[in-house]
Amino acid sequence: MVDNKGDDVSFVTAKQRKMLEPISMLRGVMGGTKSMRDNCQEMLPMYPAERPSDYQGRVKRSVFTNYFSMTVKHLVGKAFSKPLVF
Repeated sequence: MVDNKGDDVSFVTAKQRKMLEPISMLRGVMGGTKSMRDNCQEMLPMYPAERPSDYQGRVKRSVFTNYFSMTVKHLVGKAFSKPLVF
């Protein structure tokens, strides 16, 4: 049994929570269209005068071409594609 929160590896500090906020957005972006539609309240907000039925139609029609994910996949390791020369 852990008595001290600092000894528990699952304990997340306020600083860690603040640092993780952008990561959740990046994970959502990496998920592409499906992720955008699943998290539509955050990623595709409803317009003030938009009816819920119109909003659902807009969510179903929205497509997210994931250039961010493609860029990350193509650039990972690019710096080491050629041998280092001193």
